[in-house]
Amino acid sequence: MKLTPSLQEFKRLSRSGFRVPVAAVLPLESDARSLFEAASFSSPCVLLESARLHPVTGRYSLIAGEPSGSLIAHGSGGGDPFAALEKKLLCRRAVRIPGFPPFVGGAVGVIGFEASKLLEQLPSRAEDDLHLPDLAFLFFDEAIVLDHLKEKLWVIALRRT
Repeated sequence: MKLTPSLQEFKRLSRSGFRVPVAAVLPLESDARSLFEAASFSSPCVLLESARLHPVTGRYSLIAGEPSGSLIAHGSGGGDPFAALEKKLLCRRAVRIPGFPPFVGGAVGVIGFEASKLLEQLPSRAEDDLHLPDLAFLFFDEAIVLDHLKEKLWVIALRRT
């Protein structure tokens, strides 16, 4: 099995100080849901499936599990969750390699509507009866990316330099 980038290219890219994605590219022979079920992750995981196969807006599906970290923030918890998110993202930056999918690992999450109150003063009219976080992110160092257009399966790991 061939890995990309080559060892020589990996060493060159490592000098950037950012994480370097390393991938094996295989023929796509299964659908995202079947691969997700076969992975049977034991911890939080994600499946972002492109139901609409389109070269621009529905080209990729993403599977990731076994997160290396998380950030869950409630507005009333003190501190600025957006600053905490930015700090986590900065230390997880990855080199962009031409030809790789747009997602090679990193953050997957949600920002709730109520997080807008953290950015500007708005009147609060709703009761927080669900107690959901204002933002929640998982950070992944490995990912499986399905390229539906090129019918390729990318198995990617982000390596620290």
